[in-house]
Amino acid sequence: MRRWIFLFFAAFAPVLGDTAQACGATSDCSLETGTYRYEAPENISSQLPVVVYFHGYGSSAKNTIEVDRNLVNAALARGYVFLALNGMTRSFEGAKNGWSVHDGQTPLRNEADFARAAVQDLAGKLPLDLSRVLLTGYSMGGSAVLDTACHSPQGFAGFVVLNGAMWTPLPKACSAPVQLFQIHAFSDTVMPLEGLSYGPVSTGDVFAGLKLVREISVESHTPDGFAVSNEMRCRFWQDSAVRFCLYDGDHTWPVDWMQTALDWFEQRFVKP
Repeated sequence: MRRWIFLFFAAFAPVLGDTAQACGATSDCSLETGTYRYEAPENISSQLPVVVYFHGYGSSAKNTIEVDRNLVNAALARGYVFLALNGMTRSFEGAKNGWSVHDGQTPLRNEADFARAAVQDLAGKLPLDLSRVLLTGYSMGGSAVLDTACHSPQGFAGFVVLNGAMWTPLPKACSAPVQLFQIHAFSDTVMPLEGLSYGPVSTGDVFAGLKLVREISVESHTPDGFAVSNEMRCRFWQDSAVRFCLYDGDHTWPVDWMQTALDWFEQRFVKP
């Protein structure tokens, strides 16, 4: 009888283990500090660069992978793994998925550490190029990217922010130079350029936050170049080490913003 029980569990243990560990585009991968989903290119022949994404307030990693296919497909088409982080429930205009940004409230989680932990966990599943990890985010997710870039940028080669802003109180200074590309809607009323109060918390002035990044990342506040297209009006510092673009619109996003983000990233980090 004991031998039969042993053989039963021995036979099914691998199956149970594989099921418990399976995660990816259709199910969450779990860490001690949170969950994430990912999707990888079909053909993996070398170490893969990574796009890490903080979703907007109220969204999820599941929604990002299933609905925001323009983001995911843009990364996959260029050979990147797309890693979508899951926010945590916050009492902020209702209980929805958000991020523990630096807004003067007691932090619920260190989002920079969570993002790094997700990348390290994924590195145990896929061959990743950890020198080419791009941290991106939209809206409040963009705020989490800015917080990481300013306070704890280690482990990320570049940062791209869409319609995000630092929250008040703004830090006195950022900790280390970074490569940052910030895109913002000219008529944004959710995270307006001048900042906005949400009860006890407020978004900060977008230009004030950008100035903090410039103070430590580039040699001069004077732009060394400008670029104007039908969609965006951009200014950049130190050969686009820091780049800022405005586009016409409200709190939505340009359809090809991820493509634009990857263009910038690959110009900054061309692998020999």
